Amino acid sequence: MRHFGILICTLFLVFSCGKSLPEEVELAYESLPEYIDYNFHIKPILSDRCYTCHGPDPGTRKAGLRLDIESEAFKKLQSGNHAFVKGSIGKSESIYRLLSKDPELMMPPPDSELSVSAEEIAMIAKWIDQGSDWKEHWSFLAFETPKIPVINNDWARTNNIDFYVQDKLLQLGIAPSVETDKEHLIKRVTLDLTGLPPSIEEIDDFLNDSSENAYEKVVDRLLQSDAYAERMTQEWMDVARYSDSHGISFDGLRTSWPYRDWLIQAFQNNMPYKDFITHQVAGDLIPNANDQSTIATSFLRMNPLEASGGSIPEEFRVEYVNERAGFAGTALLGLTVECAKCHDHKYDPISQKEFYQMAAFFNNTEEFGLAPVDSDRPPTLMLFTDEEKSQINTYISNLETEEQALNKQRKDLASTYKKPLPTKPVAKPSAHYVFNSIKYYKKEIKPRKPKEDKKKKTKAKEKKKDTVAKKKKKKIFVDMQMLDENKNAEANLKVTLTDGKYGKAAYFNEEYDIVTLRKMGEFEHHDPFSISTWVSTEKDSINLSQVIIGNSGDVFQYHRGWDLALDSLNHVRVRFIHRLPDELISVTSLEPVKFDTWQHVGFTYDGSKKAKGISLFVNGEKMATKIDFDQLKRSIVPISPYTMKPDTIPMVVGRSNSFYMGDLGSFKGKIDDIKIYDQQLSQWEMANLGEANLDSDKAEIQEEHWFLHDKNLLAKRKKIKTTRKELGAILDSANQIMVMKDMKVPRKTYVLNKGLYDQHLEVVEPGGINKVLPYSDDLPKNRLGFAQWLFDSENTLVPRVAINRYWQMIFGKGLVKTAENFGSQGEKPSHPELLDWLASDFVAHGWDIKHAIKQMVMSNTYRQSSFCPEELRELDPENKYLARSPSYRWSAEMIRDNALKASGLLVQDIGGPSVKPYQPEGLWKEVLMASKELAKYENDTGKGLYRRSLYTFSRRFAPNPFMINFDATPREICTIRRNVTSTPLQALTLLNDPQFFEASRVLSEQVQKEHPDSIDQQIQLAFRKSTGLTPSEKQIDILKDQYNKSLEKFLETPKLSDSILSVGERPFDKLLAKNETAALTLVVSTIFNFDETYTKR
Repeated sequence: MRHFGILICTLFLVFSCGKSLPEEVELAYESLPEYIDYNFHIKPILSDRCYTCHGPDPGTRKAGLRLDIESEAFKKLQSGNHAFVKGSIGKSESIYRLLSKDPELMMPPPDSELSVSAEEIAMIAKWIDQGSDWKEHWSFLAFETPKIPVINNDWARTNNIDFYVQDKLLQLGIAPSVETDKEHLIKRVTLDLTGLPPSIEEIDDFLNDSSENAYEKVVDRLLQSDAYAERMTQEWMDVARYSDSHGISFDGLRTSWPYRDWLIQAFQNNMPYKDFITHQVAGDLIPNANDQSTIATSFLRMNPLEASGGSIPEEFRVEYVNERAGFAGTALLGLTVECAKCHDHKYDPISQKEFYQMAAFFNNTEEFGLAPVDSDRPPTLMLFTDEEKSQINTYISNLETEEQALNKQRKDLASTYKKPLPTKPVAKPSAHYVFNSIKYYKKEIKPRKPKEDKKKKTKAKEKKKDTVAKKKKKKIFVDMQMLDENKNAEANLKVTLTDGKYGKAAYFNEEYDIVTLRKMGEFEHHDPFSISTWVSTEKDSINLSQVIIGNSGDVFQYHRGWDLALDSLNHVRVRFIHRLPDELISVTSLEPVKFDTWQHVGFTYDGSKKAKGISLFVNGEKMATKIDFDQLKRSIVPISPYTMKPDTIPMVVGRSNSFYMGDLGSFKGKIDDIKIYDQQLSQWEMANLGEANLDSDKAEIQEEHWFLHDKNLLAKRKKIKTTRKELGAILDSANQIMVMKDMKVPRKTYVLNKGLYDQHLEVVEPGGINKVLPYSDDLPKNRLGFAQWLFDSENTLVPRVAINRYWQMIFGKGLVKTAENFGSQGEKPSHPELLDWLASDFVAHGWDIKHAIKQMVMSNTYRQSSFCPEELRELDPENKYLARSPSYRWSAEMIRDNALKASGLLVQDIGGPSVKPYQPEGLWKEVLMASKELAKYENDTGKGLYRRSLYTFSRRFAPNPFMINFDATPREICTIRRNVTSTPLQALTLLNDPQFFEASRVLSEQVQKEHPDSIDQQIQLAFRKSTGLTPSEKQIDILKDQYNKSLEKFLETPKLSDSILSVGERPFDKLLAKNETAALTLVVSTIFNFDETYTKR
C-alpha cells in the first residue's frame, strides 16, 4: 500500500504540474480525433477489458466498482479515490492503474491476459480531459434528426447513401471508385436481388439500353420477380433456423415447408417488415387471424427438439421457451439476450429477470418437451387443399343431415319405445375377464423379422443351397403368468389374485404390477363401445392417477388411445386421445369413488367424437360430469413410436403404457370382472351391470334403451358411421405444421436459479428490456404485446438491426459488422449517421423492404467497381469505408443455382415440399439414430433434382454436403451472418459434384446445338451463360486449347467419354458426338470453376 501511495503521489505531481504523459501515450494523444465519443471510443475499451470485473453482473464485480453506469463510474470508491474525475486525469485513479507496471496495481491485471494499448490509454485520458461526456449505448439511443452531409465536388452521387459514404471518404482522404461496367453491374444486381444470374437476353437488353433510367428499369423488374421473393426467403431461413428435421438426439422429420411458402408469399406481396415480424411472432393473436397468419408463427417453433427416452420432458420444454427468448433477442434485437439466462449479462444492461420476462411471452404454449421422433409436435395447424376443404365441408354437412334425420326419427318413434324393459337386458360382451385363475408359464419371445433388402434377397436366391445345417437360434423365454387359461390375458409375476366381487380379482400392489389383454379393445373414435368393471382402490388421498384399463400409449406415441382411470382425487375419468396435450376428449365425474370398497365403474360411448357422447357410471348410476377437453378430431388408434403408423397395442389393466416418465398410472387395489362391449349400452344395461335399482317404468329409460336396440335403424347408424369414418380419413391424412397457440390460463414464469429448469426463484410477468424501451402497462402481456413493443416508435433498436441486416445482404457486410450483436461487445457502426438515416427512413416509409433495398442498389456506392488498387488496399484493407464495391464469394445456394440456370436445368417452380438433390450415398446412415423417416437418403428424380437450392431438404444432423462445404449452416441456431471461407474442398466440389458435372455436360450440349459449326462461339456462349461476361480472346484461346487436348485424349480412349456423359439423370443427347461433347463438358466445368463465375465483382 505504501508503494501504491508513492506511485499515486508521483503521478499526481507529474499531471498536476502540467508535465506530459509517457512519451508513447503522448504521441498517441496528439494523433487522436478532435472529439472523443464515449460510445465509439471509450465504451468498447471498457466493455472488452473491464466489464468482466466491473460490469453489470454483481456476481463477478470487484472492488465495488461498476463502469457501465455513469453514477457508479464517477462515485467515490472505498479507497476515497475516484476511478474517473471529469476534466482531471491527475485525479482519475483509472489512469494510474492503466499506466502502472506493478502487477499488484496494473489494470487490467496480468492474470486476465488482457492489455490496453498506448492509443487506448490516450483516448481515455483525452475523454477525461474533455469532460468525460457520458452517453447511453449507441444502439439504444433515439434517432437524431438526420443531417445530410454537404459535399462540393464532382464525385458521382445518386441518393443520400452516397453523401454519407463520401463524407466519410473525404475525412479519410480517399476517393470513391468509378462505376463498374454494365456486364458486371447487371450480374451483380441480379444475383443480389434474385439469387440467380441474368440470362443472355437480359444482359444484352441492358447493354443495348442507353436510356438514363436503364439500370433503374432492371432493378424494378427484379424487385417484382418471384425470384426476388425466393432470394429474400433464403436469406431469412438462416435467421429463422429453418430446418426439415428436429436436431438434438434423434433428428426426426418435421414439416416446415408451408412456413417457407408463407415467407415467399410475404415477400411477393412486399409485406411491411413490421407486419412480417408481427405475423411471425403473434400471427395467431392478431385481429382476424387465419391459417396463413398462424402458419407464420412456425418461426418460433423452428427450434431443435429432443426425443430421447432418458430425458426429462419439463426440462426440455423450459429449454425450448428459453431458446425462443434468446432467439428473439438475436434475430430481432441484435442482442445476446441468452447470456442473461443464468445471471445478469456481463456486458450489456440486461438483467436475468429481464431475460425471464422475455421468456414469459413464449411460456404459454401447450407443448411437451418430448414427443415421437418423426412427428410435428403440438400445437399444430392442419393444412388442407381447397379440394380437401370442400370434401370436409361436404362430409360435415352430410353428417349433420344424417344425425338430424336419426334424431327426428327417434322423436317420431318415441311413443313406440315406451314399453317394458327386458329382464335380462345386457348384451353379450365381446370380451369378458373374470380373473378367477392364474398360473405361471414361460412365454417365448419371437423377434419381429426385419424387412429384407430386395437386392440381398435376389442374391440369396441365386446362391446354391448351403449343405451345412445352420445352427438353430436359441429361443428366448420370459417368465409370465396366464389368467383364466387365456394366453391373451397375461400378468407379470408381481400380480396376485385375491377375493373379488365375484370369485377372485386381480390385486395390484406395486408400481410395475400390470395385466395385459391382447387382441381386444382397439376402438376408433367412430366406434360406439362400452366398458364395465368392478374396482376397489386402496388410495384415499391426493396422489397420481390410477389407470383401470385402456390402451393409450406413452409420450413417444402421443399417449394415443383410450383409458378409463381414477384421477388424483379418485374421480372417474375417461379419455379418448389422439395426442396429448391438445387433441383429446376428457370427461370426469364430479363425485369421487369410495376407497377400500367394491365399486362398479364404467362408461358408454356413442361414436360421435364428442365429449357429450360419453356417459360415466358408478354402481350402475349415470354420474354428473364435467368436460375437461373436447378437442378430438383425428384417430385414437395407438401408433408405433418408430413409424408413427397405427400399431396393435394391448390393453393394459392396473397401470398405463407409460413405463419411463411422468404419471405411470399405477393402480393400487383390486380389479375384477372386466367386460368390453362393441356397442353403446343403455342406462338400463349399465344399471344391471352395476347392480343399481333403476326404475324400469321411467319413459326416458325405456325410450333410450329401445332406441339403441332398434334394428330398423341399423342402416342409418351404419351410414352415419361411414360418413364419420370417411371424414376422419381425410383429417388423419392432413399435413400439419407446428405453430404457436396460447393456453387459456397462462403458466407462471419464474426466474431460474443458474438457469436450471426446476430451481424456481421469483415469479415474473411478460416484459421487455428496460434499456431498450420500458414495457408499457398498456400493452397486452402476450406475444402480440411483445410485437407491439418491438415496433413502438421509440424502439429504435429494431429498425437499426433490420436495416443493417439488409445492408449486409447487399454489401456483404453490415454497417455494424457484428450484425448479430449490437451490444457493447459488438463492433461499432462504420457509418453511424448513415445507419440512423437508413433506419429512420425505413420506418418513415412504412417499413417498406423493397424501398430500402432499392435505395441501396441504386446508390453510386453500390455501383462502383470492385477493382482495388494496392494503395487503396493499404488504406482500407477490409473495405470498411466503401471506396469500392465489395468482392466476395457468392453463397452456396447462388453458386449451385447459377450452374443449374446456366445449363437450363433449373426448375423454377415456386413453393412446395423440400426436395432431395444429389448427395453422396450412405451419408444419412451415419446418423441414423431412431428416425425411421430419415434412415436413408434417396435422391429425388426428375424436377426434384433441379429445384432452387432454398428448397433443398435441410437436415440438422447431416446437412447437404455441398451447402456445408460452401459455408451454409445446419441451422441449429439463428444465423445472422455466415462465415465465408476458401478451401481446397470447395474447388474439388465444383469439379466433381454430380450436380455440377451434369450441368457442365448439359450446357455443352446446348451450346453445340446453338452453334454446331464453331467451337469459338460454343465456348463464348458457355462462358457468357456461366459468368455473365463476354470472354476475351485470350480466355477463348486458353479454353479452346483445353478443348483440343481433351478431345485428343477422348479420341485415343473413347471409353473415357462414356464416364463423362453418364453422370446425372438427364440423358445424353445421342444425336451429338460423344467425344466432342465430353471435351466441351470439361471446358464448361473449368468455366464453372473460374472465379468470375462464383465471385461477386
